[in-house]
Amino acid sequence: VVLNYRFNDAIMGYASYASGFKSGGYAGTASTEISARTPFDQEEADAFEVGLKGDLLDDRLRLNVAVFSTDYTDLQVLVRKEAFPGDPLGIVVTENAADATSQGVEVEFTAVLGGGFQISGNYAYLDATYDEYLEPNGIDNAGNRLRNAPENAYTLVGSYETELGNGGMFNARYEYIYSDERFQDPREEASAAIPDYSLSNLNLMYTSPGGQYQVSGWVRNMFDEEYLLHNFPLAPFGYPGTIGMPRMYGATVTVNFGG
Repeated sequence: VVLNYRFNDAIMGYASYASGFKSGGYAGTASTEISARTPFDQEEADAFEVGLKGDLLDDRLRLNVAVFSTDYTDLQVLVRKEAFPGDPLGIVVTENAADATSQGVEVEFTAVLGGGFQISGNYAYLDATYDEYLEPNGIDNAGNRLRNAPENAYTLVGSYETELGNGGMFNARYEYIYSDERFQDPREEASAAIPDYSLSNLNLMYTSPGGQYQVSGWVRNMFDEEYLLHNFPLAPFGYPGTIGMPRMYGATVTVNFGG
């Protein structure tokens, strides 16, 4: 259910409510008999959001702000379990984590600065925690953060575009991405965390007159940041996280054969 209200030609407000569920089931690739015959219940969620969208300063600034809250019941989570006492590897199973709440604020903006320059970005503050989650073994995860839920994350993009003397276009784009620490398990084990990181990407592009072809040179992770894409608690095996791509650079040529 969504309610929109337009304050004037430039500003619109809205409020929404949504309810849904994720069905229960059994582990799809169970590695043990216990995992294969242990079901998990369906997950239910109620989501609320209010926000404003505006085109300001003679359409030179677009600003969107949203405040949201999602309440989960029987949230499905991935948990590492010991297949036997003292098991150093364990198995990963899906179980229900009672109740959880994910709430926060999102801000997006695009500003036209003039002279071909433009800056845009987005910021998200996220307070996502388990309200109740007592594991069968007595471990209480209430108050811990949800999986892959950084408290702060933002992206800033600066771009420049100009027309060249031959009628072609030149575009430069710089992107900065930041994410706070993220946990990969409900117990917030340090060995299973993804530390905070920042990435920078740069792209330079030339478009021929009429747009028949484009040539771009790009650098991703230009400062060669070491970061993780995925992690999980396997302390006896060291630091088994999935490493993100190192600095990469290259060129891309696009040709339009259309009439």
